[in-house]
Amino acid sequence: MAGLAILLGVLGTWRLAQTQWWLRRAIMCRGPALVQERQAFFLRAARLAPDQCEPLYAAGAHALQHLQKPVEAIAYLQRVARLNPNFAHLNRLLARAWLTRDEPQQAWPYLLTEAKLFPQALDSWQW
Repeated sequence: MAGLAILLGVLGTWRLAQTQWWLRRAIMCRGPALVQERQAFFLRAARLAPDQCEPLYAAGAHALQHLQKPVEAIAYLQRVARLNPNFAHLNRLLARAWLTRDEPQQAWPYLLTEAKLFPQALDSWQW
């Protein structure tokens, strides 16, 4: 039993290290020529750690801000919302994605939640 626990611990540590490596690799991809490659690295990190918010959030934010794909962004960000609905500034990005799609009714609950969670953030109130 102890051997199994050690093996599971090693595998968990390896998975976390691989996830962080892919996230760092994505962050190192700079410039407009590497936008697609950067998204691929974020998605690899998300596949390795489907239970972690950071890779999914990064993939969603990148899809919205750099790829201008709000539908794709909403899919990733809603997965983050299922894992942790109060993840930092998740609601702001979800609202922005819905507003980009010209669906303010869908954005409204996310804007309200963001304003409640971060009342000091002025960008939450600008919408």
